[in-house]
Amino acid sequence: MMKRLKLVALVAILIMAMVIPVSAAAPNVTVKIDGAAVAFPDQKPYIDSNDRTLVPMRAPMEALGATVDWDNATRQAIFEKDGTTVVFTIGSRTYTINGVNKTMDTQAVITGDRTCIPIRYAAEAIGATVGWDGATRTVLISTKAGVVGNTLSAEKIAELKAIPYDKTPDAEMGDPKVTTSLNCSDTYQGLLDHMVLKPNQKFITSRELLYMSSGSPGGTGEFCLRGVLQETNADGSINEYNAIASAFYGGSSKYDGIVWHNVSVIEIGTWKVLN
Repeated sequence: MMKRLKLVALVAILIMAMVIPVSAAAPNVTVKIDGAAVAFPDQKPYIDSNDRTLVPMRAPMEALGATVDWDNATRQAIFEKDGTTVVFTIGSRTYTINGVNKTMDTQAVITGDRTCIPIRYAAEAIGATVGWDGATRTVLISTKAGVVGNTLSAEKIAELKAIPYDKTPDAEMGDPKVTTSLNCSDTYQGLLDHMVLKPNQKFITSRELLYMSSGSPGGTGEFCLRGVLQETNADGSINEYNAIASAFYGGSSKYDGIVWHNVSVIEIGTWKVLN
């Protein structure tokens, strides 16, 4: 009788051992680049013990426009795009960008005979923006450059005009001298052309919102342009800020000649830099 009970118990344990791994298997992880899903024919992306998403390297990196190479002697994965070279070494938490050492909290590995890399570190190293949608277990990668637009409604323009100046401007919104001040052929266009945004950002504005301030937080004699900064999040939601793009046009010890200095986009009221 005891032998029979032991046999039944052993069978039950074996059945549980076969069932548990299936029920506990992690759901698939999807990778999308600019909205298009990346196909992985054999080894699939997965989340490692460091809570990082590892993916077979070739498909996503080539989709991002990088050349992909493998050095078997050094066990290194090498990516190149637009003058940037990124190197991951199997089993190491150190990777390099153009020869400069960087540290990550996980490592590249060989899984299923495929070289798997932490996709966030790799994609961001070549200029992409990476997000994570936990609800769908999707890595969202964007390569699109920030956009500057001119589509504000008349109501929004009026709202932005009505916000009080932080300090008395040298030239108010609507003053004709603002447009062509300091030898700029077109001050408004100069600000737009030198504005650097993140890939998920869009700055929407109007020529009517340009003014010149000698007391703005960014410095003296700055040109300022009010507008709306939109940021698209990984889950598709959008954050929107009333903002000012501001920059100094002139000479300094940092620049040769009379040039545009860096354009900062700051949130009105908080002076938080957004770009």
